[in-house]
Amino acid sequence: MYFLSNNVEEKILRGTTTVGIKAKDGVVLCADMRASAGYFIANNNTMKIQKIDEHAGMTMAG
Repeated sequence: MYFLSNNVEEKILRGTTTVGIKAKDGVVLCADMRASAGYFIANNNTMKIQKIDEHAGMTMAG
């Protein structure tokens, strides 16, 4: 069985998830809206998905 070090496991538990899914006719970008600082939620309404132009977008984490 593989165990993560405490530091890596802690980062995984507190990290943000953003997802991009490619489909036949487009893409779907998903992200949560919370911004955290350690175990403290600094903001519940953070926009982590941004439109770059008509055919490009990005997600942010970290």
